[in-house]
Amino acid sequence: MNAFRPLSLLALASCALSAHANLLGSTVNARFATSTLDLVDYGNALVVDPGVEYPMADNGGFSFDFTNTTLTITNISNGGIYYGISDLGYAFTVVSGSAFTGVSFVSGVAPASASVTAGRLYINYGDTGFRPGESSVFSLTTASPAAPGPAAMGPFALGALASLRKRRRA
Repeated sequence: MNAFRPLSLLALASCALSAHANLLGSTVNARFATSTLDLVDYGNALVVDPGVEYPMADNGGFSFDFTNTTLTITNISNGGIYYGISDLGYAFTVVSGSAFTGVSFVSGVAPASASVTAGRLYINYGDTGFRPGESSVFSLTTASPAAPGPAAMGPFALGALASLRKRRRA
C-alpha cells in the first residue's frame, strides 16, 4: 500500500504544474521593432518576476514591467518621446513559458495598435507621444497548458484509493 503514495504525489505534482498558466517565471525577450522587423534587441531575455524586467533609461527611456497577466510600459526618461513613424514600437516574445495569445489596451497612453501574431506581441506606438512618467497598461493572455487527461488522472485516483484504504485500517 505504500507503493501508491509516490504515485499519488506524482499525480498531484503534475496537476499543480499544468495549472500554471501565467507569465510569472516565464522568460520574455523585448525588442524595438516594426510590425514585421526587429530593429534593436534589448539584450538577454529576462524572467518575469515581481520587479521591473526592463528598466532601460539608456535605451530610449522606457521600462517594461510584466505581471501574471499585464504589461506596463512607462516613459522613465526626463523628456517626452514621440514616435514619428506610423509603424514603430516594441515586440515581445516568450522564450520559455506559455506563448502570448492575446492583448488588449487597458489604460494610459493609447498605442496606434496592439496585436499578437504567432506568439509575437507587438505594441505599435506609431505617431504617438509620451510625456515623462506616462504609462500604457495592457492585459495579456497566454496559451494554457493542456489539461491532464484521463491517463494522467489514473495515478491520482489510485493514490486517493490507497489513502482511503490506509485510513480505514488505522
